[in-house]
Amino acid sequence: MVDANNLDRLKALISLKSRCLYWAQFCKYTSRSTFYSDLNDEVNIPLIYILNDEFTNISGRDEIGQLIRKCTEENKYFDFLEINNSNFDYEQVHRDLRDVYVWQTDNQNHMLITRFIVHAFSVFEFWVCKAYDSIKSQYKSKNSKMKRLESQLSKYVESYNANDGESMEFIKNEIFNKTNAYVSSREKIDFVLSKIEFVSLKDEKKRDEAKELVSFLFNFRNTIHNVMVNKSGKDFKIETNSATVELLNDRSPNYENYAKFIHSIHLLVDLYSDLFMYLNEHIPNSHELTNEF
Repeated sequence: MVDANNLDRLKALISLKSRCLYWAQFCKYTSRSTFYSDLNDEVNIPLIYILNDEFTNISGRDEIGQLIRKCTEENKYFDFLEINNSNFDYEQVHRDLRDVYVWQTDNQNHMLITRFIVHAFSVFEFWVCKAYDSIKSQYKSKNSKMKRLESQLSKYVESYNANDGESMEFIKNEIFNKTNAYVSSREKIDFVLSKIEFVSLKDEKKRDEAKELVSFLFNFRNTIHNVMVNKSGKDFKIETNSATVELLNDRSPNYENYAKFIHSIHLLVDLYSDLFMYLNEHIPNSHELTNEF
């Protein structure tokens, strides 16, 4: 019998996969790699894992032990020093994987889905930032960073002429720490979303929900640097699809419902689809391969 929770997660993943395949049809003759194909690739990883987990569970997992033994007996890659120790325990791999399959399935699903969410957002971030230059070129730059630098330099000269060393030191640190030409991915995405016309997300409430999700996922994505633990010093929380996800400081994400949060990734598809239609034939470099093997 299929686990009810896993069945729910599979339905959410297959729903997301279906949308990716639908939109990919619009690009199949001109593009080998797009936002939709890349996101579909990421969906496949948890989808295949959970499917295989259910298949092996239905069969009692008997063949898993046999396969593990085939991989450990006379393994030519066992060339580490410990293998020569008389007390080396060849059964530890069997015990550990049995534990993973039986007692650690919830933990495995947690890690799998958390990494999937990070990777799904990375796909969105990559492709929206890819469109940034094309959209930015249509608008005259406000040169806000340059104007800020000019203002600070003017204040520095005034302090220098007044022989105000304390103010000079403060302004110098401000210039060093806050003035640069770098545009972050968050700034690029905010700019793109402020310029495009919305069709899928014409409803303002749904559009705000999508933008809130993007904001949350920026913080969520940063956990990849800390084994999926939030080390920002701040707590974050989002309520989406009638479910809550918490990202508390010094904690890994806490999901009220995995499937509902997976389903919320549809909002990223909505955002990108509106961008896709806004750009029309001007999608930059969409023919390039992002995953070349």
